[in-house]
Amino acid sequence: MLNNTGIWVIIPNWNGGELTTKCLASLRSQTKKHSVIVVDNASEDNSVELIGKSFPETILIQNKKNLGFAGGVNTGIREALENNAEYIVLLNNDVVLEKKWLEELEKTFIDKRIGAATGKLLSKDGKKIDNTGDEYSIWGLAIARQRDELAENAEGKSGEVFGVCAGAAMYKAEAMRDTGFFDEKFFAYYEDTDYNFRLQLRGWEVMYQPKAVGYHATGSTSGKISGFTTLQTIKNLPMLFWKNVPLNLLPKMLPRFFAAYSAILLSTLLKARLITLLKGLFYSVFNIPHVLIERFKIQRNRKVSSSYIRSILYQDLPPNAHSMRSFFTFGKH
Repeated sequence: MLNNTGIWVIIPNWNGGELTTKCLASLRSQTKKHSVIVVDNASEDNSVELIGKSFPETILIQNKKNLGFAGGVNTGIREALENNAEYIVLLNNDVVLEKKWLEELEKTFIDKRIGAATGKLLSKDGKKIDNTGDEYSIWGLAIARQRDELAENAEGKSGEVFGVCAGAAMYKAEAMRDTGFFDEKFFAYYEDTDYNFRLQLRGWEVMYQPKAVGYHATGSTSGKISGFTTLQTIKNLPMLFWKNVPLNLLPKMLPRFFAAYSAILLSTLLKARLITLLKGLFYSVFNIPHVLIERFKIQRNRKVSSSYIRSILYQDLPPNAHSMRSFFTFGKH
């Protein structure tokens, strides 16, 4: 059943019917009214039947093939924008929300320049932090903010962050109309960091709201495919870097990115994943024309300075990059 509250929630699903129904059940208990779209990416399980039977109020869109997270949410975003959405919420199907999650996030949009907001996303058991937003390092690496810290250490005050985790985030529809859709070349992984970067380049602010709490069963979908995360990392990190990093920041960031990316490739090789490494590199090279075209459009249309972007980047290696940190600091002491 549709409503006129202006909040549209989009959940991509691929062979995850039982998880998706748990996510939908937590949405049913929300204190804020909303519409829900589930985009099924050509599931081969009983997802469509299960969701349709248990949640008849949900709009169910069936893609003919698996378009990944990026393509899946784009399908839902188009539908929401056509129905005059005011806010668009993206949720992983393995996320369960506390009942005031939507209400608290919507209240975060207190300024017209705020384009997205994220909450406190915890592990499934609530003991550790999954993320409190996203960051991007001067080493060209994406960071899940406060990942794996104890839940009680989560940042308690709302404030600006570099970006949101698209697995549980609210976007202003106006910001999405301005910034565009998710880049489907990413398929999955880092497509949200790419979008965060593009929001920032367009001058939109991103907020963290600790009162909006959710729980994430990390890797419930990607874990079904061996080597998938590694493949997507090798393929997508260069695309993320080259599309978004302003020219003036390249002298400082490019040597670091080259070193960090080389370390990832070496680690993959040492783990005897040669085929995964080669496939990732092939797709990365194959996407170069797309990257160059997108970079031209993004950098031509950005509204903020390079110095502003530099000021909001994480000025170190990711906190959990222990092996990489040890390697790069070897012999310095």
